[in-house]
Amino acid sequence: MTSINKLLKEINSLNVLTEIKQEQIIEILNKTMLNCNIEAISIDFSEEIPISVNNSNNKIEMLADEITNEDTIHNAVMISVQVEFKSNYNNMIEFVDELQKIPMEMVIESIRIYMENGNVHGVMDLSFYAVLMDVNI
Repeated sequence: MTSINKLLKEINSLNVLTEIKQEQIIEILNKTMLNCNIEAISIDFSEEIPISVNNSNNKIEMLADEITNEDTIHNAVMISVQVEFKSNYNNMIEFVDELQKIPMEMVIESIRIYMENGNVHGVMDLSFYAVLMDVNI
């Protein structure tokens, strides 16, 4: 197995996206929200933002950095997603737990909630990451 194939296999085992698609994120959020009885009020996406992979201790970024050679072009990107929702408190906790199980590189950056008549109204800021690669093997 070539070193590029070996590194790509390791990246795939980490569940790192090689591209970010809003449709894929919407499907995952929708499924998770339905399973947790969460009512989506809005889902807003940022533009794809390039991120630096240099001088990092992050395993994904270090692997992406290792793959660079004349046969490989890569860069890492991030997309922010803001989810506004309504639910009860226990369903919100379940939603957070389920999001952390999603098999992709995703970070819950912040959660802001307020209670009204026993319901939780919240805004959650999420970041999804991908290592974009074009590999000529």
